[in-house]
Amino acid sequence: MNKILLPILLFAISLGVVSCRQNERGFSLTDISNPTASDSLMYYLGQIRAVKYWKDAENDSTLHDPDAKEDYMEGMKDALKALGKSDAYMMGLLEGAQQAENISTYANSYGMKFNPDIMIRSMYSALQADSVDNLPEIRKHFYAIRNAMEQDRDERDTEHASAALTKAAEQLGMTRLTPDLWKKILVNGTGDKVERGDRIGVAMQMTTIDGHKIPIHLPTQLVLGGRVISTVFTDAGLSMRYGETSEFATTALAIFGSHAAQLDLKPETVLIIKIAVLGEIDSSDSSLVNP
Repeated sequence: MNKILLPILLFAISLGVVSCRQNERGFSLTDISNPTASDSLMYYLGQIRAVKYWKDAENDSTLHDPDAKEDYMEGMKDALKALGKSDAYMMGLLEGAQQAENISTYANSYGMKFNPDIMIRSMYSALQADSVDNLPEIRKHFYAIRNAMEQDRDERDTEHASAALTKAAEQLGMTRLTPDLWKKILVNGTGDKVERGDRIGVAMQMTTIDGHKIPIHLPTQLVLGGRVISTVFTDAGLSMRYGETSEFATTALAIFGSHAAQLDLKPETVLIIKIAVLGEIDSSDSSLVNP
């Protein structure tokens, strides 16, 4: 086996092996009659890769679904059919898997259907020409089209998010502060108005409008107007007084931008943020003042 094929095969095998039978249950090494060293190695590799699957499932709850596990194993078995194929075939297999993921990402991101057959025909044509001499021009066209698609997507997401936020906030009896932020006071503050540049101690909660908690760490201190926090938090804080507790409505797009999908949130998902201003933070000893 040559030096190119070996690492590719090891990569394909390392994707995960549990069993070559879709409905295998309770399979153990003792089920193999007179197992060889290679049988044992493959058995324990399968166990190790199954642990990797469950590690991934800790950050992706959809992987707990039985259908997801079956799909994973089907993909694994399809990949292992490449054992013994040529170097070029293995390169194409891995490139195809990468482009399948890219196309799926494009479809989810831009809300469009993409025809992979066009890509395949284009590749065949370019390969038969032996070389691609105008790569800078090709890249120019590719990125111009993608940038236009991103702009269309951003405009569409902003429109949908604004409509969803307005509808939800009006139903909750909130008052509009900015296009991305609505507010309802729960407990009136008795202290001074919070000013830009104040370092304030806060208690915060963030959920979707139907009550699902957002799995992120929320700060206990905010520097209003600081670069490290979203303008949504700054706008919310500047609307408050010390001692006040309020609820705010915003969207996943306004808070997380393009990273919303990483939290399984759509851009137009309405978020409810409850903020209590506990007091101003004394920069000399971090104690609360002006509660």
